[in-house]
Amino acid sequence: RALLRPGYASLSLAGAISAEDATRLQRLGVPPGRIRVTGDPRFDSVVSKVSAVRPDDPLLRFGKGAPTMVAGSTWPADERVVLDAFARLHVHRPESRLILVPHEPTEAHLAPIEREAARLGLPKPVRLSAAGESPVPFLLVDRVGVLAALYASAGMAYVGGGFGRSGLHSVLEPAACGIPVVFGPGWQSSRDAGRLLSAGGAESLSGFGTEEAGEALRRQAVRMALRTLPELERRVLELRFGFDGEQQTVEAIARALGVSRERVRTLERQAFARLTAELSGVVD
Repeated sequence: RALLRPGYASLSLAGAISAEDATRLQRLGVPPGRIRVTGDPRFDSVVSKVSAVRPDDPLLRFGKGAPTMVAGSTWPADERVVLDAFARLHVHRPESRLILVPHEPTEAHLAPIEREAARLGLPKPVRLSAAGESPVPFLLVDRVGVLAALYASAGMAYVGGGFGRSGLHSVLEPAACGIPVVFGPGWQSSRDAGRLLSAGGAESLSGFGTEEAGEALRRQAVRMALRTLPELERRVLELRFGFDGEQQTVEAIARALGVSRERVRTLERQAFARLTAELSGVVD
């Protein structure tokens, strides 16, 4: 470090993607006044890519009208977990859908997925190249370059690489789509995954496998159901049960929302009735 310090000190301007990186540059010898925190250009690139998905993109049809998970950039270790978890969920929610996007969509990779789906009693996977106009329960993607549009169609995402040695793939595209993200236990080398976990936008599975993954899918189903509630009903539940902080009393919620206490109780009953119908068979 001492050998390189004069070189760092001679820089007229240095860009850093975060305040932490700016501090590291200072330690290396860059004068503080010559450091600019510019942000991460990867974020701009991903937001631009997701924003470029047209509302009439034909791929969006595969996620419309039913709870849909896109499992992207998966490897066999991920697929064992995802397929078993989807089989558990599909028993109770037959309308749910899975879009599986292997990292390597070769025949040698796709055929074992189809055999495992048959063994688990899942709906027969339909390959994207052979898919018609209508959505299908299980779409198996056999081409590359379509993940951004598929994530935009989904209600939640699983990002591959967290089970096994390949390393977690990027979580930025599903995060930019504003959907909850799930991944395996091997996420520690991804700073983006850590930030997403800290922000409450992701969930990491442990190495214990499929049963926990099924539970994670059920938890995400609850979150997705909450998002479907009318705004006032959703807000009442968020305040009543402390989703955004401390639990609030009926009186406090009435003051915060500018409605009567009886109106709060009515909204709470309506919200529970909607959730009970939406989550029948998913949670006890």
